[in-house]
Amino acid sequence: MDQKDLLVFAAHETDSRPLRYKPIKVIDYKPSRPDGRVLAPPGSVMVYVAHRSTGLVRKIADIASSQSPADTEMAEYLYKQYEGRRLLSPHRAWRLLQSASVFASIRYGGSTLARNVVIPTGAEAVWVASPHNGGQLEPKELTLVEHFKEESSDALEAVALRHVAPLTPAERAALDAVPADQLELNLGAAGSCCDSVTDVLQVVIAATFAIMCGNPIPDPHISEQELVRLSPTATAIRLMQIRRDALGHEH
Repeated sequence: MDQKDLLVFAAHETDSRPLRYKPIKVIDYKPSRPDGRVLAPPGSVMVYVAHRSTGLVRKIADIASSQSPADTEMAEYLYKQYEGRRLLSPHRAWRLLQSASVFASIRYGGSTLARNVVIPTGAEAVWVASPHNGGQLEPKELTLVEHFKEESSDALEAVALRHVAPLTPAERAALDAVPADQLELNLGAAGSCCDSVTDVLQVVIAATFAIMCGNPIPDPHISEQELVRLSPTATAIRLMQIRRDALGHEH
């Protein structure tokens, strides 16, 4: 089995299962130690997915909401679950997806941020970092779509942590002027890397290094001269490109 076969079989598995939709709560996250281990890199929306029975998502949400110093401990705890892991072969990835009682897609408005989000054996959670330019989001449009086996009572839950990177006053003013029908531009998928199980896990492994490294991500801005030439919508798109590049800087 190769990567192309995996995508085809994964699509068939998705189509063979009923759906369950859940809104994903978005929490504005500020690290207790920006220079230490964090639960979401700056310029991102990090969506954590775990089995509901573990209560892990609720713990992450409580820590992020309270700006507790426990965020560094939680980041360390999550990292250790993926320490030393390697990517699965397409065949093993397929077997993991097929045997899962439930897996998920993550959607924002009309866009799919990640597909085939499955929690691997030996881990309690999986997560996907999406680039975010700092503009307004519509939380009701961030959705967890569960693909489940009807004979199973297992369920997933998710929470999204939004870590806004620093913006200049001119950048903030431009983002605030983005029309309401263009707000979907403010959050994007991490490139084309979330189509298969192996690639979702690759995103997770990459994100663990961003978590462990604290804040090594560069903090570029749009010059005022360039902002004068850009419309608010064009500014939103340009900042999204910057955030996407920054998230890929270390991996």
